[in-house]
Amino acid sequence: MKGKKSGKVTLNVTQADYDAGLAKGIEPEALLKPGRHTGVRGGFLARHNVTPEQVRNAPVKVRITIMLDHDVLEHFKARAAQPGTAPYQTLINQTLRDSLAGRREQAGQPVDELAERIAEKVAARLKPKRKRAA
Repeated sequence: MKGKKSGKVTLNVTQADYDAGLAKGIEPEALLKPGRHTGVRGGFLARHNVTPEQVRNAPVKVRITIMLDHDVLEHFKARAAQPGTAPYQTLINQTLRDSLAGRREQAGQPVDELAERIAEKVAARLKPKRKRAA
């Protein structure tokens, strides 16, 4: 028979754990000192005013492998290299999202024609294939 969870968490930090953290370059203030430390399970969510439901409903990123033409990748990397611009993967994701939503403009500027064509091709491949009736 399993017992109830108490909600408390205990961490035992050894001197070796502490020294390993220092060796990795972690600042001493960011490390737990050697010894026994106790906390309350779920304390992070309570401190940050986040409900478990909000965590479950948060958008999820999915890791995939995708083959892109070299010039396409270089295009997005060049755009991302400009000051104040999002990383290139975020730019690709946003271009795909804009295409799926049928939007032709992003932040008041036209979406590049090349990026739009790529987004349309990817979106077409992502659509589920219909089974033919016999």
